[in-house]
Amino acid sequence: PDTDSQGTSQPEQTDIGLSISESEFTFNIGAQKTLTASITVESGSYIFLWDSDDKNVINVKKSSENQNTAIVTGMGEGSANVSVSIIDISKFKIVATKTCAVTVINSNITFDVNELVISLEENKTATVTAKSPDDGVITWASEDESIATVDANGVVTAHKAGQVYII
Repeated sequence: PDTDSQGTSQPEQTDIGLSISESEFTFNIGAQKTLTASITVESGSYIFLWDSDDKNVINVKKSSENQNTAIVTGMGEGSANVSVSIIDISKFKIVATKTCAVTVINSNITFDVNELVISLEENKTATVTAKSPDDGVITWASEDESIATVDANGVVTAHKAGQVYII
């Protein structure tokens, strides 16, 4: 086996043309993404081994249909690596490894209250605010713009009597 700069033994790497569909990505807690690995040599004696270096951040499960495909699931906020190693079963050793850097975020919007009631007279305004955990863009909408409208800054303008949900 080869050694790294600290003198630690490393698996011997063979040029089998290993590649992985993504080198890095960011997604949300609970989201899933499919990664695919490929090699350029005949794959008769090779096994694809998928793993996560932090199972609290990402879970990796090999696809039941194809050993070179894995489903990655965001488990918790943080960063981790997905690795795919190729095992040459004729030599009983790992011959190549590639990694994909994954960042898992929590971009779910939460509110301090379930419902807030605002009463406005016609042509009066009120401003509502929200903050996304990842500083993403907040998009506002009115359920019935004939009663009230809301602009991109959260300014609600009443137009006539009635009840409307601002989303």
